[in-house]
Amino acid sequence: MSANKYMKPNLPLDRKQPFAVQVAPVIDRMDNFLASTAQKCALPLQTTTTFTRMVDGKTTKQVLAGARSPLELVPTNKDGSHAYTEFTRREVTEMVRDIVAIMHEFGPSAIRDKVPTHWLGPKATKANLLKALALPYTVSKGANEGQVRNGAAHSVGNYRQAIKRLSKANTVTATLKAGDAFFADVDAVVTHMNKRVKKADKKQENRDLAEGTLLSKTGEPRVFVKDKKAHKAVARVLFGADWWEDKAQKPKRLDLAATFVYGQADSVGKTNQGTVTRYASSTLDDLSPAALRSLAKKAGASKRTYTGAGSTLRSREWFSNDITRLEGVMTPQ
Repeated sequence: MSANKYMKPNLPLDRKQPFAVQVAPVIDRMDNFLASTAQKCALPLQTTTTFTRMVDGKTTKQVLAGARSPLELVPTNKDGSHAYTEFTRREVTEMVRDIVAIMHEFGPSAIRDKVPTHWLGPKATKANLLKALALPYTVSKGANEGQVRNGAAHSVGNYRQAIKRLSKANTVTATLKAGDAFFADVDAVVTHMNKRVKKADKKQENRDLAEGTLLSKTGEPRVFVKDKKAHKAVARVLFGADWWEDKAQKPKRLDLAATFVYGQADSVGKTNQGTVTRYASSTLDDLSPAALRSLAKKAGASKRTYTGAGSTLRSREWFSNDITRLEGVMTPQ
Protein backbone atom coordinates (compact mmCIF):
# COMPACT_ATOMS: atom_id res chain seq x y z
CA MET A 1 0.00 0.00 0.00
CA SER A 2 2.82 2.40 0.86
CA ALA A 3 4.31 2.06 -2.61
CA ASN A 4 1.06 3.17 -4.27
CA LYS A 5 0.75 6.55 -2.58
CA TYR A 6 3.36 8.03 -4.91
CA MET A 7 1.15 7.21 -7.90
CA LYS A 8 -1.81 9.35 -6.83
CA PRO A 9 -2.41 12.49 -8.99
CA ASN A 10 -3.15 14.64 -5.98
CA LEU A 11 -0.29 17.12 -5.50
CA PRO A 12 -1.45 20.60 -4.35
CA LEU A 13 -0.20 22.74 -7.25
CA ASP A 14 -0.89 26.47 -7.18
CA ARG A 15 0.14 27.85 -10.56
CA LYS A 16 -0.41 31.46 -9.44
CA GLN A 17 2.52 31.29 -7.03
CA PRO A 18 6.21 31.90 -7.87
CA PHE A 19 7.81 28.97 -9.67
CA ALA A 20 9.71 27.74 -6.61
CA VAL A 21 6.47 27.53 -4.63
CA GLN A 22 4.62 25.85 -7.51
CA VAL A 23 7.07 22.96 -7.77
CA ALA A 24 7.73 22.52 -4.04
CA PRO A 25 5.13 19.70 -3.78
CA VAL A 26 6.85 17.92 -6.68
CA ILE A 27 10.24 18.16 -4.95
CA ASP A 28 8.63 16.86 -1.77
CA ARG A 29 7.18 13.83 -3.56
CA MET A 30 10.50 13.07 -5.29
CA ASP A 31 12.27 13.32 -1.94
CA ASN A 32 9.85 10.97 -0.15
CA PHE A 33 9.79 8.57 -3.10
CA LEU A 34 13.57 8.18 -3.22
CA ALA A 35 13.66 7.63 0.54
CA SER A 36 11.12 4.80 0.18
CA THR A 37 11.34 1.38 -1.46
CA ALA A 38 8.70 2.18 -4.09
CA GLN A 39 9.69 1.59 -7.71
CA LYS A 40 7.31 3.94 -9.52
CA CYS A 41 6.23 7.52 -9.02
CA ALA A 42 3.67 9.76 -10.79
CA LEU A 43 4.65 13.37 -11.38
CA PRO A 44 2.99 16.25 -13.29
CA LEU A 45 6.17 16.94 -15.25
CA GLN A 46 7.11 17.22 -18.89
CA THR A 47 9.45 14.44 -19.85
CA THR A 48 12.47 15.94 -21.65
CA THR A 49 15.39 18.08 -20.55
CA THR A 50 18.60 19.35 -22.16
CA PHE A 51 20.16 20.42 -18.88
CA THR A 52 23.23 18.17 -19.03
CA ARG A 53 24.34 19.62 -22.35
CA MET A 54 23.81 23.10 -20.95
CA VAL A 55 26.13 22.67 -17.95
CA ASP A 56 28.77 21.12 -20.15
CA GLY A 57 28.92 24.46 -21.91
CA LYS A 58 27.62 23.16 -25.23
CA THR A 59 25.21 26.00 -25.65
CA THR A 60 24.49 25.65 -29.34
CA LYS A 61 21.48 27.26 -30.98
CA GLN A 62 19.70 23.91 -31.02
CA VAL A 63 20.20 23.35 -27.33
CA LEU A 64 19.17 26.89 -26.40
CA ALA A 65 16.05 26.67 -28.53
CA GLY A 66 14.90 23.54 -26.74
CA ALA A 67 16.43 24.05 -23.32
CA ARG A 68 14.21 23.35 -20.35
CA SER A 69 14.60 22.51 -16.70
CA PRO A 70 13.92 19.06 -15.22
CA LEU A 71 11.00 20.57 -13.27
CA GLU A 72 8.78 21.81 -16.09
CA LEU A 73 5.16 21.32 -15.05
CA VAL A 74 2.67 20.14 -17.63
CA PRO A 75 0.03 22.65 -18.75
CA THR A 76 -3.05 23.00 -16.55
CA ASN A 77 -6.21 21.37 -17.87
CA LYS A 78 -9.41 23.40 -18.23
CA ASP A 79 -10.77 21.87 -15.02
CA GLY A 80 -7.63 22.84 -13.10
CA SER A 81 -6.18 19.33 -13.02
CA HIS A 82 -2.83 18.17 -14.37
CA ALA A 83 -1.75 15.13 -16.36
CA TYR A 84 0.68 12.84 -14.51
CA THR A 85 3.41 10.70 -16.04
CA GLU A 86 4.74 7.52 -14.47
CA PHE A 87 8.48 7.60 -13.74
CA THR A 88 10.75 4.77 -12.63
CA ARG A 89 13.14 5.03 -9.71
CA ARG A 90 16.06 5.36 -12.12
CA GLU A 91 14.35 8.20 -14.02
CA VAL A 92 13.55 10.13 -10.85
CA THR A 93 17.11 9.65 -9.61
CA GLU A 94 18.50 11.10 -12.85
CA MET A 95 16.17 14.10 -12.59
CA VAL A 96 17.32 14.69 -9.03
CA ARG A 97 20.96 14.50 -10.12
CA ASP A 98 20.22 17.23 -12.66
CA ILE A 99 18.48 19.30 -10.00
CA VAL A 100 21.44 19.00 -7.61
CA ALA A 101 23.80 20.03 -10.42
CA ILE A 102 21.62 23.09 -11.00
CA MET A 103 21.79 23.92 -7.29
CA HIS A 104 25.58 23.76 -7.43
CA GLU A 105 25.79 25.94 -10.55
CA PHE A 106 22.77 28.28 -10.54
CA GLY A 107 21.66 28.39 -6.92
CA PRO A 108 22.21 31.49 -4.77
CA SER A 109 25.49 31.49 -2.85
CA ALA A 110 23.70 30.31 0.30
CA ILE A 111 22.78 27.13 -1.58
CA ARG A 112 25.91 26.72 -3.74
CA ASP A 113 28.10 26.78 -0.63
CA LYS A 114 26.14 23.88 0.85
CA VAL A 115 26.31 21.60 -2.21
CA PRO A 116 29.78 19.98 -2.26
CA THR A 117 31.16 18.42 -5.43
CA HIS A 118 30.81 14.86 -4.10
CA TRP A 119 27.03 15.37 -4.19
CA LEU A 120 27.30 15.72 -7.98
CA GLY A 121 27.43 13.19 -10.80
CA PRO A 122 26.66 9.46 -11.03
CA LYS A 123 28.66 8.59 -7.90
CA ALA A 124 26.58 10.77 -5.59
CA THR A 125 24.81 8.59 -3.03
CA LYS A 126 21.08 8.58 -2.44
CA ALA A 127 21.71 10.00 1.02
CA ASN A 128 23.55 12.98 -0.46
CA LEU A 129 20.83 13.62 -3.03
CA LEU A 130 18.22 13.61 -0.28
CA LYS A 131 20.30 16.06 1.76
CA ALA A 132 20.38 18.40 -1.21
CA LEU A 133 16.63 18.24 -1.76
CA ALA A 134 16.04 19.11 1.90
CA LEU A 135 18.07 22.34 1.88
CA PRO A 136 15.94 25.42 2.68
CA TYR A 137 16.51 28.90 1.29
CA THR A 138 15.33 32.26 2.58
CA VAL A 139 14.64 34.76 -0.20
CA SER A 140 17.03 37.67 0.31
CA LYS A 141 15.49 40.37 -1.89
CA GLY A 142 12.49 41.36 -3.95
CA ALA A 143 8.77 41.14 -3.27
CA ASN A 144 9.15 37.75 -1.54
CA GLU A 145 12.05 38.75 0.72
CA GLY A 146 12.05 36.66 3.88
CA GLN A 147 10.02 33.82 2.37
CA VAL A 148 11.46 30.39 3.19
CA ARG A 149 11.53 28.09 0.16
CA ASN A 150 12.91 24.77 -0.89
CA GLY A 151 16.46 25.48 -2.05
CA ALA A 152 16.29 23.04 -4.95
CA ALA A 153 13.09 24.61 -6.31
CA HIS A 154 14.53 28.12 -6.00
CA SER A 155 17.74 27.12 -7.79
CA VAL A 156 15.85 25.58 -10.69
CA GLY A 157 13.87 28.83 -10.90
CA ASN A 158 17.19 30.68 -11.30
CA TYR A 159 18.19 28.28 -14.06
CA ARG A 160 14.92 28.83 -15.92
CA GLN A 161 15.47 32.58 -15.82
CA ALA A 162 18.98 32.08 -17.20
CA ILE A 163 17.55 30.10 -20.12
CA LYS A 164 15.05 32.87 -20.85
CA ARG A 165 17.75 35.55 -20.80
CA LEU A 166 19.98 33.52 -23.10
CA SER A 167 17.13 32.89 -25.48
CA LYS A 168 16.25 36.59 -25.54
CA ALA A 169 19.87 37.57 -26.15
CA ASN A 170 20.21 35.13 -29.03
CA THR A 171 17.00 36.45 -30.56
CA VAL A 172 18.29 40.01 -30.32
CA THR A 173 21.70 39.23 -31.79
CA ALA A 174 20.20 37.13 -34.59
CA THR A 175 17.81 39.99 -35.40
CA LEU A 176 20.70 42.44 -35.52
CA LYS A 177 22.69 40.09 -37.71
CA ALA A 178 19.79 39.87 -40.15
CA GLY A 179 19.41 43.66 -40.14
CA ASP A 180 15.80 43.42 -38.96
CA ALA A 181 15.99 45.26 -35.63
CA PHE A 182 14.04 48.38 -34.61
CA PHE A 183 14.99 51.34 -32.44
CA ALA A 184 13.38 54.47 -30.99
CA ASP A 185 14.65 57.98 -31.66
CA VAL A 186 15.13 59.08 -28.05
CA ASP A 187 15.98 62.68 -28.85
CA ALA A 188 12.85 63.06 -30.95
CA VAL A 189 10.73 61.53 -28.19
CA VAL A 190 12.18 63.92 -25.61
CA THR A 191 11.66 66.91 -27.91
CA HIS A 192 8.01 65.95 -28.30
CA MET A 193 7.54 65.48 -24.56
CA ASN A 194 9.14 68.84 -23.75
CA LYS A 195 7.36 70.81 -26.45
CA ARG A 196 5.29 72.74 -23.92
CA VAL A 197 7.43 72.18 -20.83
CA LYS A 198 9.23 75.20 -19.37
CA LYS A 199 10.72 73.95 -16.10
CA ALA A 200 14.23 72.55 -16.46
CA ASP A 201 13.73 69.86 -13.83
CA LYS A 202 10.63 68.54 -15.60
CA LYS A 203 12.49 68.51 -18.91
CA GLN A 204 15.26 66.47 -17.31
CA GLU A 205 12.70 64.16 -15.73
CA ASN A 206 11.23 63.48 -19.17
CA ARG A 207 14.66 62.78 -20.63
CA ASP A 208 15.52 60.41 -17.81
CA LEU A 209 12.26 58.53 -18.38
CA ALA A 210 12.80 58.24 -22.13
CA GLU A 211 16.43 57.22 -21.86
CA GLY A 212 15.71 54.73 -19.08
CA THR A 213 13.16 52.98 -21.28
CA LEU A 214 14.57 53.35 -24.77
CA LEU A 215 18.34 53.09 -24.21
CA SER A 216 20.45 50.22 -22.92
CA LYS A 217 22.31 50.41 -19.62
CA THR A 218 25.39 51.61 -21.48
CA GLY A 219 23.54 54.36 -23.35
CA GLU A 220 23.03 52.80 -26.78
CA PRO A 221 19.62 52.54 -28.45
CA ARG A 222 17.69 49.59 -27.05
CA VAL A 223 17.19 46.82 -29.61
CA PHE A 224 13.61 45.76 -30.37
CA VAL A 225 13.07 42.60 -32.39
CA LYS A 226 9.56 43.69 -33.49
CA ASP A 227 8.34 47.13 -34.50
CA LYS A 228 5.19 46.69 -32.39
CA LYS A 229 7.28 46.18 -29.27
CA ALA A 230 9.09 49.43 -29.99
CA HIS A 231 5.77 51.23 -30.52
CA LYS A 232 4.49 50.03 -27.15
CA ALA A 233 7.69 51.04 -25.37
CA VAL A 234 7.46 54.57 -26.78
CA ALA A 235 3.77 54.72 -25.86
CA ARG A 236 4.66 53.88 -22.24
CA VAL A 237 7.08 56.79 -22.20
CA LEU A 238 4.64 59.26 -23.75
CA PHE A 239 1.43 58.25 -21.98
CA GLY A 240 2.40 56.21 -18.91
CA ALA A 241 2.16 52.55 -17.94
CA ASP A 242 -1.63 52.53 -18.44
CA TRP A 243 -1.43 54.00 -21.96
CA TRP A 244 -3.46 51.09 -23.37
CA GLU A 245 -6.46 51.21 -21.02
CA ASP A 246 -8.34 53.87 -22.98
CA LYS A 247 -9.46 51.73 -25.90
CA ALA A 248 -10.57 54.72 -27.96
CA GLN A 249 -7.17 56.42 -27.64
CA LYS A 250 -5.01 53.32 -27.89
CA PRO A 251 -4.78 53.19 -31.74
CA LYS A 252 -3.98 56.92 -31.92
CA ARG A 253 -1.30 56.61 -29.28
CA LEU A 254 0.32 53.71 -31.09
CA ASP A 255 0.23 55.63 -34.36
CA LEU A 256 2.01 58.55 -32.71
CA ALA A 257 4.55 56.26 -31.06
CA ALA A 258 5.29 54.64 -34.42
CA THR A 259 6.53 57.97 -35.79
CA PHE A 260 9.48 57.80 -33.39
CA VAL A 261 10.52 54.25 -34.37
CA TYR A 262 12.92 53.39 -37.16
CA GLY A 263 14.26 50.17 -38.64
CA GLN A 264 17.86 49.05 -38.65
CA ALA A 265 18.15 49.82 -42.36
CA ASP A 266 17.37 53.47 -41.56
CA SER A 267 19.77 53.71 -38.62
CA VAL A 268 22.75 55.28 -40.36
CA GLY A 269 23.53 58.64 -38.79
CA LYS A 270 21.25 58.20 -35.78
CA THR A 271 22.64 59.13 -32.36
CA ASN A 272 24.86 56.38 -30.89
CA GLN A 273 23.65 53.96 -33.53
CA GLY A 274 27.10 52.98 -34.73
CA THR A 275 28.00 51.33 -31.46
CA VAL A 276 24.92 49.14 -31.62
CA THR A 277 25.20 47.98 -35.20
CA ARG A 278 28.97 47.51 -35.10
CA TYR A 279 28.65 44.07 -33.54
CA ALA A 280 25.44 43.16 -35.35
CA SER A 281 27.26 40.77 -37.68
CA SER A 282 28.18 38.48 -34.78
CA THR A 283 26.06 36.58 -32.29
CA LEU A 284 26.95 34.94 -29.04
CA ASP A 285 26.56 31.58 -30.72
CA ASP A 286 29.31 32.42 -33.23
CA LEU A 287 31.91 32.52 -30.45
CA SER A 288 33.91 29.50 -29.31
CA PRO A 289 33.79 28.73 -25.56
CA ALA A 290 37.38 29.92 -25.11
CA ALA A 291 36.73 33.15 -27.02
CA LEU A 292 33.58 33.81 -25.03
CA ARG A 293 35.38 33.42 -21.69
CA SER A 294 38.27 35.56 -22.89
CA LEU A 295 35.93 38.34 -24.01
CA ALA A 296 34.06 38.22 -20.69
CA LYS A 297 37.35 38.72 -18.85
CA LYS A 298 38.35 41.55 -21.17
CA ALA A 299 34.95 43.23 -20.81
CA GLY A 300 35.21 43.34 -17.02
CA ALA A 301 33.25 40.33 -15.81
CA SER A 302 33.99 38.97 -12.34
CA LYS A 303 36.57 36.17 -12.11
CA ARG A 304 33.91 33.65 -11.13
CA THR A 305 32.08 34.41 -14.38
CA TYR A 306 34.87 33.32 -16.72
CA THR A 307 36.71 30.67 -14.65
CA GLY A 308 35.84 27.24 -13.29
CA ALA A 309 33.15 24.71 -14.12
CA GLY A 310 30.26 26.22 -16.05
CA SER A 311 32.24 29.37 -16.91
CA THR A 312 31.25 29.26 -20.59
CA LEU A 313 27.56 29.37 -19.73
CA ARG A 314 28.08 32.04 -17.07
CA SER A 315 30.05 34.18 -19.54
CA ARG A 316 27.31 33.79 -22.13
CA GLU A 317 24.67 34.76 -19.58
CA TRP A 318 26.75 37.78 -18.44
CA PHE A 319 26.82 39.14 -21.99
CA SER A 320 23.15 38.30 -22.49
CA ASN A 321 22.19 40.50 -19.52
CA ASP A 322 23.56 43.48 -21.47
CA ILE A 323 24.66 42.59 -24.97
CA THR A 324 26.31 45.97 -25.48
CA ARG A 325 29.11 44.71 -23.23
CA LEU A 326 30.47 43.17 -26.42
CA GLU A 327 31.11 46.68 -27.71
CA GLY A 328 34.75 47.60 -27.38
CA VAL A 329 36.00 44.03 -26.90
CA MET A 330 34.79 42.40 -30.12
CA THR A 331 36.54 43.25 -33.35
CA PRO A 332 33.99 44.50 -35.92
CA GLN A 333 33.52 42.24 -38.94
